[in-house]
Amino acid sequence: MWGIIADGCASGRREKHHRTAGDVDRSGPGGAARGALGLSRLGADARDAVPDLIPLLKCPNALTRQNAALALAAIGADARVAVAALTDALKDSEWAVRRQAALAAGSNWPGRKKRRSRR
Repeated sequence: MWGIIADGCASGRREKHHRTAGDVDRSGPGGAARGALGLSRLGADARDAVPDLIPLLKCPNALTRQNAALALAAIGADARVAVAALTDALKDSEWAVRRQAALAAGSNWPGRKKRRSRR
């Protein structure tokens, strides 16, 4: 149902991101970045895209890496399989990628307890 062609971020090939409303082309150099950003807006509903998002954390494009981490954070607990890749992303050369990876890893860490409201 979901798909982002991860190797398209490196090769410049056409990328597709499938949504329930039909196929949406993600062409051009920022295609994977836009696809990952779109998935971040879907939150937990994008849980099936986790295997497609993990390779994007290694994409040469920093915005793509950042948006992939953002999407994994938005997916939340269903993205726990990405914790190792997010931990690797903490060593990224771009501070924005490291920041987003830290937020994502924190929201997906196995055994993490949910915070209670301070009200």
